[in-house]
Amino acid sequence: MNREYYQKNKERILAWREKNRERLGAKRRAWYAKNIVERREKRNRYLRENPDVRKANCLKVKYGLGLAEWEKMMADQSGRCKICGSEFSDGIKPVVDHNHRTKKVRGLLCIPCNLLLGSARDSIEILSQAINYLDLENNKNKTEKNI
Repeated sequence: MNREYYQKNKERILAWREKNRERLGAKRRAWYAKNIVERREKRNRYLRENPDVRKANCLKVKYGLGLAEWEKMMADQSGRCKICGSEFSDGIKPVVDHNHRTKKVRGLLCIPCNLLLGSARDSIEILSQAINYLDLENNKNKTEKNI
């Protein structure tokens, strides 16, 4: 169907589609079920060839974040982890850190720092206790070396 024909007959076409909605839906579902392997291969090939599309979709679905917003965060953080300051590279990939309760994005972290927060269940109390523990153990080791 060409564009000119559609524009001339738009109301009639839309009315017919609405009237035959169930039949069209069943036909579409049957086609999708019959062609599932080909559809997956086509989608996967497209996503491999267009990694930015895949990244943009993931950011939008998971975090409600656009690709431009992600790039701005990366620039604002100078391409570094917001906690440890490691520079993101091929070996150190950025991940989006967010509050699991509010779903609010906090920044970009390296995987180890993101795992650190996740392991502590984003608890300031647990992280403070971990710092105190490390301080205590470090001071104990310094004292033992001086004896």
